[in-house]
Amino acid sequence: MRRLSWLTLALVLAPTQVHAHGALPGIEGFYTGLIHPFSEPAPALLMLSVGALVGSFSSERYVWLAGPFALAMLVGLVFGGGIAGIDGVMLAVTVGATLLVALAPGRLFLAAAFVVAAGGLLIGLISLPDPGPTRDRVITVLGSLVGANLFVLYVFSLAQVAFPERIDAKWVTLGLRIVSAWMCAIAALLLALRYVQIEETA
Repeated sequence: MRRLSWLTLALVLAPTQVHAHGALPGIEGFYTGLIHPFSEPAPALLMLSVGALVGSFSSERYVWLAGPFALAMLVGLVFGGGIAGIDGVMLAVTVGATLLVALAPGRLFLAAAFVVAAGGLLIGLISLPDPGPTRDRVITVLGSLVGANLFVLYVFSLAQVAFPERIDAKWVTLGLRIVSAWMCAIAALLLALRYVQIEETA
């Protein structure tokens, strides 16, 4: 394992030629889609909370949570577009997801599956790119799909595999609950500020 780590480090630090643009024409859209769910506070918090919620469950449950997320995201991409007030809904779902992790990690599976699917749907709704060439839109959509689903897998792997190999599982769960509680507080504050601003402008 150490040899693999040193090899990876050597490859990362090896001097290579830097390209300002991708070698494949149009691939920039893939990168745009890849980072799009993390480009604003509301979707970024939603992605983090969904990842934490999936990561609070055991490996046997992963497919039954990640599957609905991916399918709901596809549905959102099909029907996506400019939807007013979606940031508020994303923050509300974030509060729900983080409360489940903070108060009942690894439990209330049906509620968790519903919240994860709702998160996938919302991420899909905001990930549909602006009108343009079909090929470019498809590449960007693929980037969003890959990025969001890999992130959920990554957080799950950290919570259920990487950290428990080095730290007692109960401390990992405690850390996940603490981080989720902080995210819940942040999302709730952003949600409150959003509705205060709406009332002031009304």
